[in-house]
Amino acid sequence: MTPPHEPFFVKNLENVQGDERDVIFISVGYGRTSEGYLAMSFGPVNRDGGERRLNVLFSRARKRCEVFTTLGSNDIELTTTSGSGLRALKHFLQFAEHGRLELSTPAGRAPDSPFEEEVFDELRRLGHEVHAQVGCAGFFIDMAVIDPATPGRYLIGVECDGAAYHSARSARDRDRLRQAVLEGLGWQLHRIWSTAWFKNRTQEIQRLVAAIQLAQTSPSVRPELLDQDDQASLTDVPTTIPGPDQPLPNENVKPYEFCRLDLSLNVNDLHLVPTEQLVEWLAQVAVVEGPVHWMEAGRRIADALGIQRLGNRIQDALSRACRSGSRAKEFAMKGDFLFNIEAAQLLVRDRSGFPPQIKKLEYVSPEEICAAIEQVVLTGFGMSPDDIPVAACRLLGFARVSEEMRSVVCECRDSLIAKERLEQRGEMLIHPTMS
Repeated sequence: MTPPHEPFFVKNLENVQGDERDVIFISVGYGRTSEGYLAMSFGPVNRDGGERRLNVLFSRARKRCEVFTTLGSNDIELTTTSGSGLRALKHFLQFAEHGRLELSTPAGRAPDSPFEEEVFDELRRLGHEVHAQVGCAGFFIDMAVIDPATPGRYLIGVECDGAAYHSARSARDRDRLRQAVLEGLGWQLHRIWSTAWFKNRTQEIQRLVAAIQLAQTSPSVRPELLDQDDQASLTDVPTTIPGPDQPLPNENVKPYEFCRLDLSLNVNDLHLVPTEQLVEWLAQVAVVEGPVHWMEAGRRIADALGIQRLGNRIQDALSRACRSGSRAKEFAMKGDFLFNIEAAQLLVRDRSGFPPQIKKLEYVSPEEICAAIEQVVLTGFGMSPDDIPVAACRLLGFARVSEEMRSVVCECRDSLIAKERLEQRGEMLIHPTMS
């Protein structure tokens, strides 16, 4: 057997140094006692240099980290005497849970240009509380609108092509990299171009108002405002995963509904259940959750029966039942997904509340991804092709977007263009109904 190019390794925190892998599995071996007590003692993390050890560990992953822990970020209580290592661990767990780091602070500076001043004044005139030059991840967002429902958080960031834009070293620096970092920290960004503003100010104000209204009505993770004490306590944690753009319409997006089955097993093992019975159960899941990945449909059945693991024999039985149910027209099967035949339309569903282990884009059908793309283009009155992956993923409830996810959404986007369900208009993609 040919050995893998990069062999699997297991190391403790003190020994992880130059090794890199595409995926790093991090196990936090600390937790509460049987009485529920949690000592704020995390071994080498608490000692001097603990934050540097953690930063080395977190940065070993080229693509992503998978974290296994019984603790959440809220379990770690910080005090004025807490060390930098403990703070770094808390903020990393916070990032793993929510896809955000609390690093957003107003700089107290004035807008960079007369154009930004006009946009700033217009936002204030519309009744919004706005901060100019908000610092985040080493960058400054031109201005940020405070969420009136949660005054401790920002609702949306507004970017103008003013001084900061023109001073960037390259188009990649000012657009792709900068935007990816900010979006990875949970920012919803709305860009206003000076040429469009001076050419049709009224239309740009309408677009800005629409973006703010959509941000108010769409579920999202928002960057938090920090006071001076909080700012001093933060430790840098690597942020390599690009994230979401502005979420769009809520009237056409529904919270994902799970199928709750009430089942009993008349045989010893699930793989011995007659195919006809499995088909009936799968059809029940498809009615509620379709389109649903067949493995996820199988998990609903297993969960209802108290079965922890879908082994090979169970998967084979479910696969046979999927093919049988599709032939019998109990449900439709396209690729790996089961569809409710009687559904009137395909809904876009918000998965923001999903547990991490099932919150994966591979469990979202291409058809639903395409529907999300069309929604963001329609509601945004057109959209740049490069902005579509993060916007569509945000609509589907994903707080972060990896390069793999971008690639999947781009394939769906290109298929919509090929089918003429999206049209290129200059630098924007529009929906045919907008022509």
